[in-house]
Amino acid sequence: PMMIKNKADKFTQPEKFKADKKTIDILNKFFETDSDGFTKFSETVKKYTNLLKKNKIRDWILEHKKSWIKLILEIFVLLSTFPFFLFGLINNIPIIKLPNIITRNVKDRNFHTSFQFPTYMFLFPVYYLIIFILLWIFTDIWYIKWIYVTLLPISSLFAQWYWIKTIKVWSKLKYYFGYNKPTFKTMRDLRKTILDKMDELTKD
Repeated sequence: PMMIKNKADKFTQPEKFKADKKTIDILNKFFETDSDGFTKFSETVKKYTNLLKKNKIRDWILEHKKSWIKLILEIFVLLSTFPFFLFGLINNIPIIKLPNIITRNVKDRNFHTSFQFPTYMFLFPVYYLIIFILLWIFTDIWYIKWIYVTLLPISSLFAQWYWIKTIKVWSKLKYYFGYNKPTFKTMRDLRKTILDKMDELTKD
């Protein structure tokens, strides 16, 4: 809510940090002035988040207006670009999975993040160099070598985007088909109650 309230054009990490800090300050003030109201509000937020988790729905889905036309277009894009996604997945999955395999027995999630990023930065160029050497050895047509190597990093980024987009589209489908169910109506009502209360608090 505070990101929208502050009219942040880009959801960058510094802006998110500022919005979170402002939200905490507002809620602290709310607790100090009206502890009973704060408790009731907290229970509403808890009920809302529990419903989201139980139904595996993200908050952003409820934020946007339902549009079957847009959803159908998104599905069409996913279907039409599936071959390129498959190309990116097959060619990049060894390098994508390796850091996860190395860190899968480590429970500390912070270590995963700090380890995986530099590992990717190091392994990707090495991996692509190996692919290029193999192409150079086994392929005589020069333009195939360069096209293939050029497509590798592009297809990797596309495969990641495609996977995230697929999850979002699937979530939208589940929400759209269950839109009129009591559970989803309750979620929308709870979300409106939370946002209305945040608007009220930020006006003070």
